[in-house]
Amino acid sequence: MNGFKTQQKRWTKGSIQTCLKILPRVWEASVPLHVKLEAPPTSPPTWATCCS
Repeated sequence: MNGFKTQQKRWTKGSIQTCLKILPRVWEASVPLHVKLEAPPTSPPTWATCCS
């Protein structure tokens, strides 16, 4: 079980790093707001895992 938790943290960390890398370019892009809001590559459960 410890291995799974460790891997889960790696996935979460990678998702957050990717999000932080691309979001500034997404927000500066000339696309509608509803498109920008769909841009984060992570789902809410991943964010919840990161913050718990």
